Amino acid sequence: MPRIAPKVIIFSLFEPASDLPGEQKLFTDRIGFSETYEIPGAMGDLFMNSDGVGALLLGIGATKPAISLMALGYDERFDLTETYFLIAGIAGVNPHAGSLGSVAWAHFAVDGNLAFEIDAREMPEDWPTGIFPLGANEPYEMPYRGEDGVFLKDEIIELNGKLMNWAYTLTRNEPLQDSEEMRANRALYTDHAAALEAPSVLQGDVLACERFWHGKYYTDWAQRWVKLWTEDQGMFVMSSMEDMAALRGLKALEMQGKVDFSRVMVLRSASNYCMQPPGKTAIENMTSEESEEDRYPGYLPSLENLFRVGSRVVEELVDGWERWEKEVPCF
Repeated sequence: MPRIAPKVIIFSLFEPASDLPGEQKLFTDRIGFSETYEIPGAMGDLFMNSDGVGALLLGIGATKPAISLMALGYDERFDLTETYFLIAGIAGVNPHAGSLGSVAWAHFAVDGNLAFEIDAREMPEDWPTGIFPLGANEPYEMPYRGEDGVFLKDEIIELNGKLMNWAYTLTRNEPLQDSEEMRANRALYTDHAAALEAPSVLQGDVLACERFWHGKYYTDWAQRWVKLWTEDQGMFVMSSMEDMAALRGLKALEMQGKVDFSRVMVLRSASNYCMQPPGKTAIENMTSEESEEDRYPGYLPSLENLFRVGSRVVEELVDGWERWEKEVPCF
C-alpha cells in the first residue's frame, strides 16, 4: 500500500475544550478535511484533505510538541520527506517591535528555559535579572560553547531564511482584522510607537519559554536574551511556549532522514502584549476580572489573522506543487 505523502501540515498548539476557538479551529473549519488518522502517542489526530493538506494538534509546553512529532514521524503510514510544515500559533508581542493582531514570520527561535536562575531577591544588586546562561557566571555573558563543552548547544535554532522571506513577501500585504477594542488597547501603549500601529505582517523572532511570563523587566530580558543567542542578528518580537520543542522534534526527524528541515516555517500572531502599558502594573494587566475575550481583545482577531496569513502560504504551496515539490521557495 503506498504511503501517504502530505504536501503541507499545519501544526497548532492548543484547542480549548470550551466553545472558545483555539489555534486549529479556523483551519479545520475553513480548509475542510475529509480523512482523520489517529497518531498513537500524539496529542491530536492528523486531519487530511484531498489536496494533501494536513493539520495536527501538537500540545502546549516544552515537551508535548516533540512527543507528537516523534509519533507522527515514526508512523510508517506517512512519507514526510517532501512535506512543508507550518507551526502556526498565537503569542505575546513585544510592544517595542509590533502591535496587537500583527503576524510575524520567524527566522530564529531562541530557548528561554535552558538557563541558570536565582530569585531576584537574592541576586547581586547590580544585576538586571537573576536569569543567566548555562555555563556563564552572570547575565548576558556568552558561555563557552566548544565541542568539549558540557552544556547544551541548541539554545537557538535557525530556520530557512530564504523560505521565510518568500512567505513574508507573499503575505506582507494580506489584509488583517482590526477592531475598536484592539485600537483602544493599543492606544494605551503611548511609550511604544510600534505598539500603536495597526496590525501588520512582520519578520520577527520568537523566544520560547514554558512559563507564561509578563511585564517590563521580563520583556527587557527577552530582548537581550534573543540578541545574545542570535549574536545581534535577531529581534525579539513574539513570545511562545512550544516552538523550541516542535523545532527540536523536526530537527531529530531530519537526522533520521524523515523530514527536510529547510521546509519548516514558524508563524506567530499577537493575541496580547507581553508587558503592561504606562500607568499599569504587570499583575494588573495580566489578571483583571474581565472575561478572557475582554482581557485579551486581540485573541479572536489574532486567530483570524493567523489563518489569513498561514492559509495564503498553504494555498500557494498546493497550487504550485508541480514546482514546490522538488524546489523549496526562496526570495
